[in-house]
Amino acid sequence: FILSVGTIEQRKNLLTLLKALNLTKDISLVVVGKKTKYYKQLLQFCQENDLMSRVFFLNNVPTSDLPALYKNCNLFVYPSVFEGFGIPLLDAQVCQIPVVSSNAGSLPEVGGDGVLYFDPENITEITEMILKVINDNQLSKVIVAKGSENREKFPWQNTAKQTIDAYNEILLN
Repeated sequence: FILSVGTIEQRKNLLTLLKALNLTKDISLVVVGKKTKYYKQLLQFCQENDLMSRVFFLNNVPTSDLPALYKNCNLFVYPSVFEGFGIPLLDAQVCQIPVVSSNAGSLPEVGGDGVLYFDPENITEITEMILKVINDNQLSKVIVAKGSENREKFPWQNTAKQTIDAYNEILLN
């Protein structure tokens, strides 16, 4: 199965991911995140396109259970059209899962060379990326290896220090 993690809201672009999934066969999607009004639109699309047996929405998943979901998926997909950072992308890299992601916003900076990127509005391109990674074990290994290198750029101690420094700079100005 492929996995997508994040609040189920419009900017996460899950409808486009569902449209891409609809062009495939025998691939399931697990979506983990808090449901918003947008969920109804996604559910309707799944019902209208006979995807209910392949798409699973999980709500209120404890953080401690997320690593098991990451480690058991074949691919992490992050179709967001806007992200301030993109922690789930790094979580997938930490769990050594191949990642395909939108090329929007900060995601290329966060994912580095450890991600295959797509245009978040191009359903055909998203579908092709998913199938390419799932069907090419060697490519998956390369993405995982590059993701392992990339995640070293974001040790939590440095991230915490940079966040505190940013807050201090704002407070002092």
